[in-house]
Amino acid sequence: MKKIRRVNCLWVCPALVALLILVLPFFTTDALSAAYPSRPIEFVTHSNPGGGPNVLAHLFAEVNQKEKILPQPFVVTIKPGSGQAQNFAYLFEKKGDDHMLSITSNANLIGTPLRVKVPYTWRSFTPLMNFAVDGSILVVSAKSPYKTMDDLFAAARKNPNKLTQGASSITSGEAKMGKIMQKIKGVQWKYVSFKSEIEAATNVMGGNIDFAMGNPGPLLEHVRAGNLRVLLAASTKRYKTFPDVPSIVEAGLGKPQISYRSLIGPPNMPQYAATALAAAAKKITETEQFKKYLDQSLQQEEYMDAKQLAAFFEEEEKFEREQMIEAGMLNPDGSMKK
Repeated sequence: MKKIRRVNCLWVCPALVALLILVLPFFTTDALSAAYPSRPIEFVTHSNPGGGPNVLAHLFAEVNQKEKILPQPFVVTIKPGSGQAQNFAYLFEKKGDDHMLSITSNANLIGTPLRVKVPYTWRSFTPLMNFAVDGSILVVSAKSPYKTMDDLFAAARKNPNKLTQGASSITSGEAKMGKIMQKIKGVQWKYVSFKSEIEAATNVMGGNIDFAMGNPGPLLEHVRAGNLRVLLAASTKRYKTFPDVPSIVEAGLGKPQISYRSLIGPPNMPQYAATALAAAAKKITETEQFKKYLDQSLQQEEYMDAKQLAAFFEEEEKFEREQMIEAGMLNPDGSMKK
């Protein structure tokens, strides 16, 4: 019977451990990073075709493919629903997924958890980057008797709760601005939530609601076609495209709720994936094709990296809570209304 030869671990094991400490990281983060992405990347959006976020998601996919920025394509998934609730719930379930991201706005990402009982907050997700800011416009049908905001307020004062405002969600900036305007002017109107600005605008043109607020990009075509009339610009200053339309500040109707267009990943997204997707997205937004779309849709470039975006969300949460309290959407102490 042969004797089993024993190896002296007193010197082998420490050396082996030291070697593993040096080598293992290259078989984890670096190796994964080098092979990333290894499959198509799911790009989640909440708006239907024609809606601003949906158009942007497909633009990211198109430019990525055209410029060969990433070796794998973006595949757009639609999870429709007011306030992006279904979108966020879907993303929240994909903890640790390294091949997924979503487009969002500060109003939905921060506002939805403040007003609706959900298992997540903005802190649950992985901030990637911000690429643009987007204001809003208030529109009525071209056939509407309302030519100015004073006309609209006069009608609302004469007929309480008869007029109807439409927008994309109950937690949107447009919803909050509508509430604050009612408070300032001492009037009341109804509110209907739609899946997208386009759907809200279609209902304005069809006479189902009296007016709508939304980002100007998706509504611009109907304005230029003469189907919609712009009465107010919910922005810090007048749009060059609508030089005769007063801003919400000029009209004394509160502060504009600006939509910051951001990209986020699932909870616990690996750092190599977050870094790679943020870098690729930045390259995409720097292309002439992407900049041209932002210009045509009246959006402005506004870059923030992941760290800056997280700090912005931290401060924006305080502002959102204050605005929702002022709008009567939260209790005075900031708690949810029953």
